[in-house]
Amino acid sequence: MDCLQRRHSAPGTGLIELTREELQPTLFGIVALRQYDELARIADLGDLLSRLPRNAIDPSALVGAEIVTPDNHAVDRHFTRVETILQEATVVHGFSPAVSPRYISILHQRIVDDGLMAELLLTEEIMTHLHQEYPTAFDGIRTASDTSLWQTNTEFPFTLLLVASSSASEICIELDEEGHTSGLVINDTAESIRWAKAKFDHYKRRSDRVST
Repeated sequence: MDCLQRRHSAPGTGLIELTREELQPTLFGIVALRQYDELARIADLGDLLSRLPRNAIDPSALVGAEIVTPDNHAVDRHFTRVETILQEATVVHGFSPAVSPRYISILHQRIVDDGLMAELLLTEEIMTHLHQEYPTAFDGIRTASDTSLWQTNTEFPFTLLLVASSSASEICIELDEEGHTSGLVINDTAESIRWAKAKFDHYKRRSDRVST
């Protein structure tokens, strides 16, 4: 029987072996399966990042990340997740090339009513749009004592939120395709937070403070 076991575990890559009752994964097979599960978990990351330049995001910020993408069964999954992140936040630093009306509403509520501390970098075009389309909410955010808005002519390649809450800190990268959100990358590792702070500071140095 030992000989039979060796013959069945030897072919191929040795992922399985025949025990006295059934086929079982070898130790190598268990490790390989876990690696495959991790690859399957981050498979959507390839599509999300495919249109970004190679140096847009440090790869270390993506290790261990959670990927949130919409699908036919939950088309608003990513919006709901961002709303949850903003609801739980105590401090937010971020920049964005576009702002969803849903985010404006929740930011206004959290900043004006709850005293959320926020530092936001936006393009001149987005600033003008918000002032014209959502004047009440935008003015409330702009004049809040714990909020600072910065304006820039630099184009942002994605939306980045660096969020602190009572329990943890994390980053949220929102990627879009042709004006539509295609997914989120969420991470709380030290490397991802370090990268997000550096990226935020990079764009802040190229921005001007908006007076209240």
